[in-house]
Amino acid sequence: MTTTTTPNKTVGTALFNAEVANATMTAGTEVDVSAKFSGTAFIRLGRTVTTALTNPVGFKLEASAKASGNDFWVPLYTWTNAIIAVTGIIPASNLLMGATSAGATTYVLDGATGQNAGDLVFFYEANTWEWARTKSVATATATPLDPLVYAHADNCIVLDQGEEWAISLDLSTYKRLRLVVDTAAAGGVAAAAAGYAVYVQAFLNTFDSASTA
Repeated sequence: MTTTTTPNKTVGTALFNAEVANATMTAGTEVDVSAKFSGTAFIRLGRTVTTALTNPVGFKLEASAKASGNDFWVPLYTWTNAIIAVTGIIPASNLLMGATSAGATTYVLDGATGQNAGDLVFFYEANTWEWARTKSVATATATPLDPLVYAHADNCIVLDQGEEWAISLDLSTYKRLRLVVDTAAAGGVAAAAAGYAVYVQAFLNTFDSASTA
């Protein structure tokens, strides 16, 4: 008799989705992982200004040793982004020339200086944030690797130097998980603030159980 085992997963549980002001420490959504065996956290950072960060941004994936309360959150993973400038892009050359629609396969900028193939760019627009991987740039027309998910207005700001991470987690020994973003001191790594606000979005995918039939 042949049996088939199928993994049951939960995809896209929100951990964090906010603009983080400079010199602050912000905890994201607490997620109950008591019925999960393992998972992967997917985190993206987007720049909001065309200036290099003064110091890195700190990240902590934390688990609680207790079933409730906030007095025993402990970091599982701690890291910082790279300290890199938004090279080549100035305020006069990072705006969309014309609105784009959801599903767009190209978009035009008023200048493409600093936009390069391979960049992870961030469309910084109220309520319509989006990251896209640049496949190619010809003059001022950029082609994303995948079609854009959202529509964006004329003059939407497009910033390069986005960053992303995927972190695998063993969820079997704790009940609660959260992501903390630190622009104040990078989790103790930096002696001063990052210098500017950043946008962070994070999701958790989990392996919940296995079904055999």
